[in-house]
Amino acid sequence: MSRSTKIPVSGLPDVRQSRRRLADILGGKKREEFPLSVVLMDLDRFKLFNDGLGHVEGDRVLGRVGALLEVIGERYRAPIYHWSDQYWAILTHTDTPGAERFVQEVKEGLKGLQIKYRHPEVKWIADTLVSITAGIATTSDMNADSAQLLKAADADLSHNKEKRVRNS
Repeated sequence: MSRSTKIPVSGLPDVRQSRRRLADILGGKKREEFPLSVVLMDLDRFKLFNDGLGHVEGDRVLGRVGALLEVIGERYRAPIYHWSDQYWAILTHTDTPGAERFVQEVKEGLKGLQIKYRHPEVKWIADTLVSITAGIATTSDMNADSAQLLKAADADLSHNKEKRVRNS
């Protein structure tokens, strides 16, 4: 992958490439049946962090999170993609429980980074660690439509964000 296709702050490829990669996996000529999971991850409350400390500090957070995801992605042989405050993973040969383990590993890794939100005007967030909310979609159908799979992962992400907000 050429350097120009990566997001500078995270060092990860742009999500537009993930759409092509997913379509290639699902549309490959020599398909074998295997579970494939797409994981969409949003940094929780990132706008507060970015607005409170500025984009330079926000970019540092995106870079640290990107580096963590790249390491975890390598263990899963999963490409990780980045756009804004969202990260995507394509997990081949990974069913839903495996994708859930991936997400849990990311959450634990973020706890280990100990990045705390700070905002001069929002005191309640001061001791909150950077975290993610994720959405997962899995298929074993190699004829599945990549856009539908992404839509299902996005719907799961939206559902999980609503649940997080209700429980906050």
